[in-house]
Amino acid sequence: YAVSNITNVQYAAIELYKYQEIAAPTPKYAIEVSKVTGGTLSANPTSAKEGTEIILTATPYAGYEFKSWDVTDAKETAVEVVGNKFKMPASKVTVSGTFSKIDYTITKTESGRGSIVAKKGDATVETAQIGDEITLSATPNEGYEFISWTVVDSKGNSVEVRDNKFTMPASNVTVSATFNSTTSYTVSFSVNGNVTTESYKETETIGFPEDP
Repeated sequence: YAVSNITNVQYAAIELYKYQEIAAPTPKYAIEVSKVTGGTLSANPTSAKEGTEIILTATPYAGYEFKSWDVTDAKETAVEVVGNKFKMPASKVTVSGTFSKIDYTITKTESGRGSIVAKKGDATVETAQIGDEITLSATPNEGYEFISWTVVDSKGNSVEVRDNKFTMPASNVTVSATFNSTTSYTVSFSVNGNVTTESYKETETIGFPEDP
């Protein structure tokens, strides 16, 4: 308490002053999350006091996988991230991260009647990433001819092939080619003593003659 001086005054006004120390509020710092290619990033909470544990979440888009975090303070000094968590420094921070495309496998099923090649551009490939255009080519063995393509993803869903090309989905794929024999086979029909013959190739539908 402080008391005003009393000197030769009959009535003195006594003023009492009470001093109270008030603590300054602890500041909160902003957490800025960058937009990146291949997925989304988030931080919880989005602002915090020094020492607060921040939880990070990375959600990849289809065909991508998360690789690593990059967290920096206001001076661009790296902040350590362990198990998708970090301790808030006495500074705002910027959160970024890296996603990369997944390499999916192209499995070729060959029947012994011919061979299959898958290319991306001019390069022969056995893996590809989502959105890649894959060109297929089939070389039949002697005595066979190429008929059609079948491409399925890891769940057995059909992948469309047009002009010997398909777009790689977010999945491994299996590529099969149908080759038929070029050999013609003779089929003889005997109806009421009348014998006729027809030639058919493999898988062709046989038409039975009608009664004359």
